[in-house]
Amino acid sequence: MKIYFAHPYSSWERGINENTNAIIRRGFPKGKDFNIIGKKQLLKL
Repeated sequence: MKIYFAHPYSSWERGINENTNAIIRRGFPKGKDFNIIGKKQLLKL
């Protein structure tokens, strides 16, 4: 298996990761406690 490590602070090297983070942040703003979020809420995204 090939493993790729992106450089720190190089968001353009982590396209799928950054895109997924953006989708999550649309539904759950920064500072939200993910320990209280249920599976149903996550699946709504």
